Amino acid sequence: MPPRVTRAKALALAQAGVSDGTTPDSQELPTKGLHTKLPIHVREGLKWPEAPMQATKFASEGGIILRGHISILTHYKDYKAHNEKYLKDYIGKLPGQFDIETTSQPVIKACTDMLKLQQRHGRYRLKKKYFNGLATNKVPTRTPVTTMNDDQWNKLREKQVERDPTPIDLFKNFHCSKNGYTALVQAAIVRMEQIVTQPGDD
Repeated sequence: MPPRVTRAKALALAQAGVSDGTTPDSQELPTKGLHTKLPIHVREGLKWPEAPMQATKFASEGGIILRGHISILTHYKDYKAHNEKYLKDYIGKLPGQFDIETTSQPVIKACTDMLKLQQRHGRYRLKKKYFNGLATNKVPTRTPVTTMNDDQWNKLREKQVERDPTPIDLFKNFHCSKNGYTALVQAAIVRMEQIVTQPGDD
């Protein structure tokens, strides 16, 4: 059985675009040329696929879906306020990429976890591109991204222009290059954010 891949490691591998050096078994071999979808299995009690290739693909391709289609809201509680509409939209798009049981509770928990992480990362990317180093009157008042409407953007804008950088923000700024984060830095960021959000989420 392949070694278990943690969420932090899978995200780091996906960010770096590399494998973890393990040899996948037959059910994990690449499937693009075969016109079949990669199966994604999340075992009860876990929040992430155990198989290395599944974990890495879930992090990378699942992240692409989130970044391309799901709005970045100001707080995670805003997603809950919409009766989990955004989570359902996200889960509903996964069968286009994977062979996945979208009604499975472990899968739903894994998708919820992914949404939380990508929402935080997305806010940071927007902050770095549109807020850092700009005077308040220079920050756009209309949304510059297609996945957010003006109302969503301005709620985020109000929060960001009033907020001082956190230690995690400073760590990200210091370690971010033009190519993004290294695998080790990405894993460290995921771990720090896990610690900060326990026991509750904002």
